[in-house]
Amino acid sequence: MLLFDEDDSTLEARRQILVEQRDEARERLQRIQTGLDRLDYKIAHYDELIAQSDGSCRAQGA
Repeated sequence: MLLFDEDDSTLEARRQILVEQRDEARERLQRIQTGLDRLDYKIAHYDELIAQSDGSCRAQGA
């Protein structure tokens, strides 16, 4: 039998399960955000390298 199918004596246990699931979801979201931030940093770094490289290539071709 599931907690949902039981009487109100399981309300606190059901609530606690939801709180734990929410906490786990927040942790996963934080890990994803950290990964996105790292990707943004790396992309910006490559954008800078490309911009510098384009300038030096144009100067050599002139």
